[in-house]
Amino acid sequence: MLTVIGLGVNKGDISLRAYEVLKQATKVYVRTDKTVSASILIDLGIDYESMDDLYEVAEDFDTLYSSIVDRLLNAEDGSVYLVDGSGYEDNSVKLLLSKTQVDIIPSVSRSSSLTLAPDTSYTVRSIYDITSTSHIDPSIPLVITEVDNAYMAGELKLILLDRYSEDTTVYILSSDKVSVSTIVDIDRQSHYDYATTLLVEGKDMLSRSRYTFDDLWEIMRKLRAPGGCPWDMAQTHESIRKNLIEEAYELAEGIDRMDEEMMREETGDVLLQAIFHAKIAEDVGEFSLYDMLSELCHKLITRHTHIFGDVVASNADEALVAWENAKKVEKQSKGSPIKNVPVTLPSLMRASKVIKYLDKEGGSSLSVAECKTLISSLVEEGDVPSLLMAVVRLARAYDIDAEEVLAKYLNEVQNENR
Repeated sequence: MLTVIGLGVNKGDISLRAYEVLKQATKVYVRTDKTVSASILIDLGIDYESMDDLYEVAEDFDTLYSSIVDRLLNAEDGSVYLVDGSGYEDNSVKLLLSKTQVDIIPSVSRSSSLTLAPDTSYTVRSIYDITSTSHIDPSIPLVITEVDNAYMAGELKLILLDRYSEDTTVYILSSDKVSVSTIVDIDRQSHYDYATTLLVEGKDMLSRSRYTFDDLWEIMRKLRAPGGCPWDMAQTHESIRKNLIEEAYELAEGIDRMDEEMMREETGDVLLQAIFHAKIAEDVGEFSLYDMLSELCHKLITRHTHIFGDVVASNADEALVAWENAKKVEKQSKGSPIKNVPVTLPSLMRASKVIKYLDKEGGSSLSVAECKTLISSLVEEGDVPSLLMAVVRLARAYDIDAEEVLAKYLNEVQNENR
């Protein structure tokens, strides 16, 4: 069996058990001999083979890890593989564990050597696993490993600046030295290598200027908790129903104006209303935040069959067809879709949706000429409700949104008369 030994951070971190295994090893491999901890092999007079030659030819770290693992899988029985840190946090070791069984003799981890106290909670991530969509909790320390060049540090900085203020403290461990910096300066260090590890300081919510979805939920929880805000505690679904409608219309206005600042604010206000209703529902035992999120994610997955399934969609129209087909299967057990059109929609929008489903059930829709003929006859009869429906049908035949076009026209009329 292959044995993995963690070398720790400093030269003296290797354990006595690891030393005994090294003396008996048939062959010794080391990920890199360019770190302080690996120099113990020279002091002990142990022959070894470094993986540094694979660094020279690897196009990226995925390729490097694969090459290292391929070499190790062909190693003699009784061989030893040495890596910096604990042994468990190294990505090549993680890949190796997915391929074969190994024995790991741990040592001091690079992440624990950076934490501010032995019992501090923290998250450990490789820089190659952090993307703009990664979940990061800025309330606890974040340890980032393998920051081995300024370019990657610069890419990391851009991601972190979206979650933290630029003056957030960062501790940088390179070889055996720890220095202090800030996020905005992490790509301006004089030295980077395979062993370079960062610890981004965690701060509680009231000490930060950047926030997360979790912070929003925690704020709402505190507002509704005993001793919280009397007004927020008193609200029900019914009492704040109008707020959601008002905020949605304000967001729509921001979109119509193409006002970025207004859209940013009103998008937040709409999200607040959704979170408010989720917290009220949780408080009265209707459903939890995670019930809501799970149902939403399930819907997005099952209706995007062209992304998460085997349906092919090469353009937006085909994607919409795939969505509608998946939705149709999902809604089959709920009767006619006309019954599911919200009665609270503005009348023209509601009429358009009802007509859409009526035409689908009937298998056809009226042409422009047919709509005009119908409108003429309804004018003669004076049947106003049917006439309004016919006008909406005409708008659909022209591929026009009746609600939007009338709202735009009314805006023009009001502006002319101000």
